[in-house]
Amino acid sequence: MTLPEDAHEQLVDQLTEQLIHLQTQATYQEDTIQTLNDMVAKQQQDIMDIQKKMDNLVEELKLVLQSADSSSINTGFEKPPHY
Repeated sequence: MTLPEDAHEQLVDQLTEQLIHLQTQATYQEDTIQTLNDMVAKQQQDIMDIQKKMDNLVEELKLVLQSADSSSINTGFEKPPHY
């Protein structure tokens, strides 16, 4: 059984439209995936930078605490000399 010429052309047109639609969708999805990938890569770099800064601050705090004499730390609760 063969299709009449008009029906055949109509089917080809429908399939062509569907194919174009799918290609367009795929293109948008590829662009979205690339954008998301770029964002994730930047966030990962930001996280690594923050982690490095935090590690440096922890090390600085350790050094400060080690070098500070507990009696030289002013807690703000010392009695004035006249007491």
